[in-house]
Amino acid sequence: MDANTSSNNNDNDIDKIKQDNKNKEICKSINKIICDSDKSCGFGCSIHHVAYCLIAALALNRTLVLYPGEMFNSPTHHYRLLFKSINSICHDIRPQDDWMSNAVNINEIINQKSKTNNNSVYHDDDRIEVIYLPIIEDLDKNAKFRPMAIPEQLRTQLEQLTRIPFVVFLVI
Repeated sequence: MDANTSSNNNDNDIDKIKQDNKNKEICKSINKIICDSDKSCGFGCSIHHVAYCLIAALALNRTLVLYPGEMFNSPTHHYRLLFKSINSICHDIRPQDDWMSNAVNINEIINQKSKTNNNSVYHDDDRIEVIYLPIIEDLDKNAKFRPMAIPEQLRTQLEQLTRIPFVVFLVI
């Protein structure tokens, strides 16, 4: 190995360390919602569940993390091809199970807000890094983003297109 090759390898190593450190900071600053995807059902049901998770992530302005369940390990469903891994940003800084142990269940947040009569759209929860979103059957009935909800950011534009904005949102 000549001096130039060694120098290039060192530069690459330094760049990798810089990128990893940058990614650690990015990962810490990302407010995440971890969607429980451990739901045994067919393809249509699974897609409906992912749509519910996406609506919640948009409503809460959070990065969606689909917690691997049966649907991600199914040999007939190729979800890993459709979704980018959070590890492309976070590089396994913390194992995902650790995220789950630190996550606050969305139902606790909803119940706390109903006790205080605070009906804001959850934007004051930015201080919580990780929120856990259960499967839809376990979601509190007071949640503002149950299907057929659409993200408020898109409501006006979608309502101008159709009288059924939820359907258009799912197609986008």
